[in-house]
Order: sequence, then structure tokens, then C-alpha cells
Amino acid sequence: MKLFRFIILIPLVLFSAINFNADSTSDSRLIKIEKKLQLDYELPYLSINDVNNKYLLKELNEMTIINFWSSWCGPCVDEVNHLNKFQKLIEDNNLNIKIIAINIFDDLASAKDFVIKYKPNFLLLFDDSKMIPIDFAVSGVPETYFIKENSIKFKYVGKITNEKLIEGYEKLKSIK
Repeated sequence: MKLFRFIILIPLVLFSAINFNADSTSDSRLIKIEKKLQLDYELPYLSINDVNNKYLLKELNEMTIINFWSSWCGPCVDEVNHLNKFQKLIEDNNLNIKIIAINIFDDLASAKDFVIKYKPNFLLLFDDSKMIPIDFAVSGVPETYFIKENSIKFKYVGKITNEKLIEGYEKLKSIK
């Protein structure tokens, strides 16, 4: 019985420690991270046209939001409208930030079907290397990373909303 309590207690302690490290409000889920990136990828653009152009993902010195998603992920479908709305906010207000959404854990045909069906209006890339999740320590989808000066500053786990995108942008902008 004592062993059973011990086994139950450890995950609770670990969960509490993880939540303690979350940003100031308990429901924020903007987890503060300071991780320097060393990227060197040429990723195919994910478009409905079969264009073989590649995007060089190397230095992310400007403010960037990277969203990891998969076509089979229900919350990923739900967040497209929020990302589209934030992309429109960027364009309408000339904000100094960009969104890059990278499809991972998926096949190209399913990813393209997703693009046709849900019509995202932000930069979409396909991870054909299958290595990017390792560089970012992605544990699942969806996950969203807020990057400035080639460093991850915040991570958001789960379906992101327009409000959380704005909150993340404001926090990123305030970092000197």
C-alpha cells in the first residue's frame, strides 16, 4: 500500500513542479524557456501547388511564432481560425512578428489535404527531415513557440487562441 501511494505521489509532485514553472498565472500555459536555437533546415513550403521551393529555417533573429501541428490533430484544426485571425492582425497593424506553422508527425498528402480543407493564411512548412521536433523538444501537437533573437522564450502547449497569441507577442515584445 505504501508503494502504491509513493507511485501516485511522484507524478503529482512532478506535475506541481511543472505548473510552478509556468508563467505568473496558473492558467497561462505560456511556459518560460530560454533555449538558444541552432537550426539549419531547408523545408518545403506546404501549398496546394506542387512547387518544389524550400524555406531556409536557420537564423530566427526577428520575433517569430512557430506552431507545430498535424493533420490528424483535432485541436490543430480548432486553432487554425485563431492563427488566421492573428495573421490578419499582424498584416493590418504592421506588427514586427511572423507566424511559421510546421507540419510534423504526418505525411505530405494528409498535410496538403488539411491546407485545402481549412485554408490557413500563414506560412506553412512541411518537416520532411523529421528532425525539427528534436531541436525544439516538441512533445506533442499542437505546440507553439515564441522566439526572439534566435532563442525560444516561451512555449505554449495545447490549442492556442488569438488571446494567447496576443499575450505571447506582448511578452516577447517586452523582452529587451
